[in-house]
Amino acid sequence: MTKQEIEPYKKMRYPDKLRLIASIHMQARAWKRAAFKAQHPDWTAEQIDKRVREVFLYGTG
Repeated sequence: MTKQEIEPYKKMRYPDKLRLIASIHMQARAWKRAAFKAQHPDWTAEQIDKRVREVFLYGTG
């Protein structure tokens, strides 16, 4: 990233940074959930949710 791209983040208030991080995290989880659903159409919602939790907890797959 360039200095121009980084500067707005430096100026952000802490609560706004946390909201941004949370939003990015939730979007990543949604994308991972969608990927597992496409790769494993036979899995139940519970199986998909369990696998997504594992991925984000342990940093695997």
